[in-house]
Amino acid sequence: MQWLWAFWNRLCSVFNSDKKRKVDTKNMASKIWLDLSPLESGTILCDCDLTGDESSQRQYFRAVIPGVSIREFNRVFSGESLDWNVETTGILEDGRHFTSRIGTISKYSPVGPNTLEIEGELSEFRATTPSIGTAAKWRFKLTNLKFRFADLKTPNSTGGWALDAIEFVVGNKTWRLTDSWVERWKDVSKAEKSKIVLNGLLETNFDHADDESEITETVDDICSLLSFALSRSVSWLTFSLVAEDGTEIQGLQRSTWVTSFNKRGLQPVTNDSPGSLKSLIEGGITVVQENRDWFRKTLGMLNQAQIADMADVRCSILYTLTDRISSYVVRRTGTAEIDPQLKPRARQHEFIQEVHGVLQKLSPENWTLDLTKAVLNEIKRWNSTPHFATKIQRACSQLHLPEPDRDLLVPRNDLLHDGELNPREDDLVAHYLELDWVVLTMVLRLLEYSGTYYHPKFGQHPVVLQDQLTTGQLEQP
Repeated sequence: MQWLWAFWNRLCSVFNSDKKRKVDTKNMASKIWLDLSPLESGTILCDCDLTGDESSQRQYFRAVIPGVSIREFNRVFSGESLDWNVETTGILEDGRHFTSRIGTISKYSPVGPNTLEIEGELSEFRATTPSIGTAAKWRFKLTNLKFRFADLKTPNSTGGWALDAIEFVVGNKTWRLTDSWVERWKDVSKAEKSKIVLNGLLETNFDHADDESEITETVDDICSLLSFALSRSVSWLTFSLVAEDGTEIQGLQRSTWVTSFNKRGLQPVTNDSPGSLKSLIEGGITVVQENRDWFRKTLGMLNQAQIADMADVRCSILYTLTDRISSYVVRRTGTAEIDPQLKPRARQHEFIQEVHGVLQKLSPENWTLDLTKAVLNEIKRWNSTPHFATKIQRACSQLHLPEPDRDLLVPRNDLLHDGELNPREDDLVAHYLELDWVVLTMVLRLLEYSGTYYHPKFGQHPVVLQDQLTTGQLEQP
C-alpha cells in the first residue's frame, strides 16, 4: 500500500500547480499490470522500474514476476502463443496512472525458484493524474456498530428505505454514520455475532485543504465516544478516499485491538431519544480534543469496565476511574484539608525530634528517623489532598451530581489490594450498578452531556440527566 500513500502526497501538490509537468521517468519505480492468463497465472500487478523520457512515449521497463517458473515462461518462446502487443496500465511512483502498450520482451531470467525478472519496451506511454472532484469523500469502515434507534433514512435498492444513520458536525465537517446491517440484524446468527462485525460506515466530504492525519485522529476520537456510548469496541479498520464516481483513489488498512460484536455492556446512549447520540458526539468531541490523551485513556478504561466478564473486574476498573476522574475534577487549590499551619509546624526541628521520640518507643532498636519523616510526610499529604471518598463526593458536587454514599466507596481498598469485593449491603449486583452509575454520570458531565441516557438503576426506560442534577451549570475543571 506504500504506493497509495506516495500517490496521495504527490496528488496534493498537483492541485496547487496549473503547469503541465514534464517528468523524466529515468529509474522511476512503478507498478504495472501484466496479463499472464495464457500461463494460467491471471493478470497480476508487478513491481516495475521504468527508464526513459515521457515526451518520447516510449519506456524501457524491468519487472519482477512472482509465482512463474522459468519452465512456464519458456513456453512463450517455444511456439505457444502469448501476444505481448496488448494495452496495459500501471501506477508511477509519484502517484500518476499510466497507460501503454507492451512491445518486445528483450530479456528474461530467474531471480528465485518461482520468480522471474523480465526486461522489455513500452510504447504509446501516457501518464495522467486522476481527478478527485468536489464530491469526493473520506470513507471509514467501523467495527461492531449497532444503533438501537437512528435519526436518518437511507434509500435501498428495492425502492424503500432503512432508518440506519445519524449525522453530526465536528469542526467544519458534517459526518454521516451508518449501520449497514440495520436490515440484517434479525437474520444474523449467534455464530456471526461472536465475530468482529465490520458494519459501520462513517463518511464526510473531502476538501483539498484536509490534513489526513487530523482526519484519522478525529475519527479515533469519534470511535472512543461511540465505544463508550454504545458499550462496544467500535474502531475503524479501513479508510479510503473515494472519488465522485465511486473509484477508490487512496486507501489504508490497519491492525488494531477490537473484540467480537456480542461483547457489550449496558449501552448508556444508544439514541433512545432522537438526536441524543448526535448531541453526545458534537458536545463531547471538543472536550476530548482539548485533552485527547487523558480522555482517550479514560474512555478506553471505561469501555473495558463495560465489557468485562466479571463484576469484580468491572468494579476494580470503576474504582480506579473514580480516583482518576475525581483527581481531574478536584484540582489542588492549596487549601489545607486539616490546618493551614500543619505543614510549617511539621517542618520544625523540635517537633520532628519530639514525634521521633514518641514513635521510637514502638521499637527502640529498629525505629529510625527516616521512618518518622515518612510518617510526617503522609500526614502532610492528608493535609494537602482530600481523602479518597471525600474527593469523589467533592467531584460529584462540583459536577452537580448527587454525592455517593461513603459505604459505596469504602470497599475499594479490599478489592484493589486483595481482590475481594465485600459490599456493605452484601448485594454485589446493586453495588456494581450504583458504582457504574456514579462513573457514568461523571463522564457524561465532563463531556458536557445532560440529555437522555439509559441505566438499569432506573429500570427499563431512559432518563434525562438534566433532571437529576442538583443545581445549575457544570463547573469546568
